Amino acid sequence: MGQIWSQAKLPLWVRAYEILATGPNCGLIESITDSMSLHAVKEKVGLNATLNDYFLKQFGARKSDRYKKARDNFCNSLAAYSLICYIL
Repeated sequence: MGQIWSQAKLPLWVRAYEILATGPNCGLIESITDSMSLHAVKEKVGLNATLNDYFLKQFGARKSDRYKKARDNFCNSLAAYSLICYIL
């Protein structure tokens, strides 16, 4: 799907990862590196923090280029994975 979106020049982004079937009802999934769990985000910002609080702390003010780029990257990735889940 990532290749389809790339060919269509859509800004959607997904990361391909390996899946190895080890039996009819089980398998191994490659771990995603350079990612944070929601728990890790909340530890960094605070237990009652929102995703926006994390983005503000990590990338600066809402009007900064870093914040806008991080937000757009997150939204494009979220949209891509949401479409995959819906289609499959």
